[in-house]
Amino acid sequence: MIRSAFFALALAATPLIAQAPKTPATTKPGSTKTASTKTKPVPAPAKTTLSGVFTVEEANAGKELYLPLCSSCHLSVNPHSTPEFRKKWAGRPLSELYAIMRATMPKNDPASLADEDYAVILAYMLQLNKMPPGKAYLSTDTLELRKIRFDTVRAVAKK
Repeated sequence: MIRSAFFALALAATPLIAQAPKTPATTKPGSTKTASTKTKPVPAPAKTTLSGVFTVEEANAGKELYLPLCSSCHLSVNPHSTPEFRKKWAGRPLSELYAIMRATMPKNDPASLADEDYAVILAYMLQLNKMPPGKAYLSTDTLELRKIRFDTVRAVAKK
């Protein structure tokens, strides 16, 4: 009997609790302003080519591939390390450069290399542009590469 009375009382009080004004749990002491109940997600810090997105080992492996595969067309004055190249790619996602390389290079046999080969060549190109190496390997996933912006502020300023 007591249980059923308690249950009936709880059911009767439920609409009153649901209609009670909601107040935020956190407010600043002495403040009449209430804290917002909506929170915005904090954006992840922007990742750029100045964030160390490749390793020295990758860049060295890329150089070994670049010389025989790319230098016949991209002569000794490397067009991938000029101010014009950096200006063209500044602010763009690294995935765009990677996709162009994969689709069109090497010129005599486009799309013939493994994804990892394109990634190490791209790492070498970043090294040519004075980008700092890091500890993580450059991804071959275009969704991950899309999150990395080609940033040349420091590289251009040093030239």
